[in-house]
Amino acid sequence: CSSDLRVTREWRNVTEGRARIAAFEQAVHSARQRVHATQQSQRAGVRSHLDVLDAQEQLGTALTERARARYQLLVASVRLAVLAGAADETLVRAVNQQLQTGPPASAGPAR
Repeated sequence: CSSDLRVTREWRNVTEGRARIAAFEQAVHSARQRVHATQQSQRAGVRSHLDVLDAQEQLGTALTERARARYQLLVASVRLAVLAGAADETLVRAVNQQLQTGPPASAGPAR
């Protein structure tokens, strides 16, 4: 049944989305450390300003990709809830909260 396929697809999107977010969390952490280390190296005269800008650009890319992964997880979670017949006012409030303030510290889906 196509409904079963859609549920399976969204469930896979949710589980893969969680893994992607975890990977991007690590990428953001590493990029922040690289920015800090590159700035210190620049102050010591070992690195150039261009190196610092490159590290900052990589951090920006990691932050953007993490935000994209969070959004995709949120969408997949909502779609899965709709397909499961579990979309209700509580879900809408949770989604609105995440869209306004960002994900909770656990970075889990809306529900």
